[in-house]
Amino acid sequence: MPIDPKIFKAYDIRGLYPEEINEAVAERLGRALAKFFRGKRRAVVGHDMRRSSKPLESALVKGLRDSGVNVIRLGLLPTPVVSFAVIKLKADFGVAVSASHNPGRYNGFKIIDRRANQIGLGQGLERVKEILERDKGYQGGKRNKGIVRQMNVVPDYVRYLTKKFKSQIRPLRAAVDYGNGTGAVTAGRIFRALAIKVKPLFAKPDGRFPRHEPNSQDPKNFRWLRAELRAGAYDLGVFFDGDADRAVFFDHRGQFIRPDITAGIFALDILRRHPGAEIYHDPVFSRAVIEEIRRAGGRPKTLPVGSSHFKPKIPEEKNAWLGAELSGHAMFLDFWGIDDGLYASLKLMAIMYKSPAPLAVLALPFRRYAQSGEIRIKAKQPGRLIRRVAKHFRGGKRSRLDGLTIEYPEWWFNIRPSHTEPVIRLNVEAETASVLRAKVRPLEELLRAP
Repeated sequence: MPIDPKIFKAYDIRGLYPEEINEAVAERLGRALAKFFRGKRRAVVGHDMRRSSKPLESALVKGLRDSGVNVIRLGLLPTPVVSFAVIKLKADFGVAVSASHNPGRYNGFKIIDRRANQIGLGQGLERVKEILERDKGYQGGKRNKGIVRQMNVVPDYVRYLTKKFKSQIRPLRAAVDYGNGTGAVTAGRIFRALAIKVKPLFAKPDGRFPRHEPNSQDPKNFRWLRAELRAGAYDLGVFFDGDADRAVFFDHRGQFIRPDITAGIFALDILRRHPGAEIYHDPVFSRAVIEEIRRAGGRPKTLPVGSSHFKPKIPEEKNAWLGAELSGHAMFLDFWGIDDGLYASLKLMAIMYKSPAPLAVLALPFRRYAQSGEIRIKAKQPGRLIRRVAKHFRGGKRSRLDGLTIEYPEWWFNIRPSHTEPVIRLNVEAETASVLRAKVRPLEELLRAP
């Protein structure tokens, strides 16, 4: 039975309706992964809070077990804890059943190798697709079935992060929006252990997402957190996405700190201790962030959008201390390159502990250019639109690393297709607001023209 090709458009096989990823597909995926990781016989599996996640997890475990793989079931927890478990338990691979920030009716799988790298396109996902479509994954006989057992790794994860940050963070006040995702499963316990006073919003895991979607890239989801920050006396606000592998931040006034600015704050702190460190970033980072990293002696390097491009670089390149994306993913060398919204939150709080300045002031050096924000335009044929833009805009410094980037002396833009949706994403930045206004409108008109 052929598999819907949409399953493999995403880097982590996520973001699909249950009728496209169902229990039969999950069981077949278990068998396919047993063959893909042939000879590797120890896996960990966790799941998020969606209604379909537990049935999918059970079917996946059955496929793995029937193929001779020993499985440790981790239960309900954030995706980063699955990666942590792979490292700490020396598992051969792991799988998180989650659709991250997507609406509750979606689900999928994130496949993690023994070094906590996510298996994406270009890293082996195409091979998984081949095996899954043929459904000829290795199947052990009745005597060769794997052993399945439960394990709670959350206490180990909590102890690890608490010990790491105990002396680095002063008591502070934070408003935290969990979005009814999995973030509160671990974050609440760690915040209490570190004497951080937290006002939790929507902390109970609920895959129906009754208040708002756990999407950290949609500003309409921030209004509850912003209202709380403006009404109370807080040092910062934290917003977790659905599976808590990302967090985005707000200052004490409720002003959003763009994730590239947060990455700049992380980078400057790293460079004080590790001069010449490499900082990986995506093509849509503000030029202010890149300039400040260079000014501090760092070496910024651009990678295509998608955490599966970043994560292998962090442990492989010994001087690559940080990888970060505008989407909010942040991966640190001192945490095995795992993208973990809670770890990033604690890092930011530790920086705030060392600085007499509030978060709003720490962000100021990175705010000197005017930005359009991400403009999403529906596109059935994104390649055709990119070619149209490339033909229309002459001159400038060009890059095809991810979509199309063109830089001029006073402004620059990046246009790229989404990996998971039929849209094209446009980001424009300019030295002044007037230049920005003059450039954004013709670009939008060109992209929206029939």
